[in-house]
Amino acid sequence: MKFHGSFTSSRIIALVTSYRLGKNVFSVSLLWIIYNVSHSALLSGVAFGFQMLPLAVFFPIAGWLVDRLGRNRLLFPLEILRILSLVGLWVVIWSHDLPRFTIYLFFLAIISGFADSLYTVSLYGIIRDSSTDKELPKVNAQVEAVGRVAQLLGPLLAAYFLTHYAIFVVLTIPVVCSITTVVFLMTIPDHMLEERRERIALWSGFSTLRRHHTVFLMTAIAMVTNIAVSAIGALLVFYLRSQHIGSWRAGAAMDMGSVGILVISMIAPWLVSVLSPQQIIALSIGSMGVGITLVGIHGPYILLCLALALGHGPVVIYNTFMQSTIQSNIPREMLGRVGGAIGSLATASMPVAGFFSGDFAQSFGFPLTISFAGIITIFTGILGARLIVKTRPHIPNVRT
Repeated sequence: MKFHGSFTSSRIIALVTSYRLGKNVFSVSLLWIIYNVSHSALLSGVAFGFQMLPLAVFFPIAGWLVDRLGRNRLLFPLEILRILSLVGLWVVIWSHDLPRFTIYLFFLAIISGFADSLYTVSLYGIIRDSSTDKELPKVNAQVEAVGRVAQLLGPLLAAYFLTHYAIFVVLTIPVVCSITTVVFLMTIPDHMLEERRERIALWSGFSTLRRHHTVFLMTAIAMVTNIAVSAIGALLVFYLRSQHIGSWRAGAAMDMGSVGILVISMIAPWLVSVLSPQQIIALSIGSMGVGITLVGIHGPYILLCLALALGHGPVVIYNTFMQSTIQSNIPREMLGRVGGAIGSLATASMPVAGFFSGDFAQSFGFPLTISFAGIITIFTGILGARLIVKTRPHIPNVRT
């Protein structure tokens, strides 16, 4: 697999790697630190939820700020503030003052949430600036693949260092990653800075998204798909326990979902180079259907693992084409606000998955609910494929 050849794209790959790696090491380490300092599972859960809660509000604000001021002016000081905050966490832990530690955690969660939303929104514009319309699917697939690898390595690194080294050593990893992120951000030019002088409305991303009907429909479809897939993941935890599968085998089965996403992510840049969107999405929908069928018929354990790998991977392909479609159809000066609106809607939709999985499973049983979620995913995949093909007829079938 060969990455996109330009120097800018290489820096984007390095930026995504350093950011995702540092973010995941920090997230896992923070929960471990909270529990060891406070001995409170409740505080750990509240802190984790508080990290996610601000994102729905921060995304529109982040998109507006990026379009108005430029990403480098925002992300550089914010990453510096995050580095100083991580260093300050060492001091707070060393002081053994639980009230101060608790207050500091919420401050750190707000900083991290705002930085995450700014980074996600900025990535839309960074990729758009460095690629032509024809290159967008491949570059997005490469970024997705590298991000997934870093996302998988982050918890593994955190677990290893937390086992063998002190907390202070572990926290140096996100600090180093933040410094690396700043360096790469500063070397990627922000081409839209000179066009961001006009006054723009804070919530204009939502109105722009609504006016672009196809992109709005794709966003809605992606939200429904993510809700269904997240519900399937939540349901399978209870389903595996109801089948009296041992905890380590259940954990291994759940990991197969991550393995499926990782494998699909790694071959996605190749797939979008040699197959048409119709062929790729048909293949994805077919694998999702096979996976859901294997779960619904109470297949043996090994087939259940295969089902999870097949069922989760196709989401990566759809998201790759969806992002490329958004980047090529939305005006460049509006990408930040539209990306913020999409991020806000996606974050706000996640609690629906928990309600969907719990309420339906209690009423109809696990296999039927999982199959229903799978049917929704297949249907939305077909509808999304039609929209992608209609909106991006120029996607070439280029072999590299």
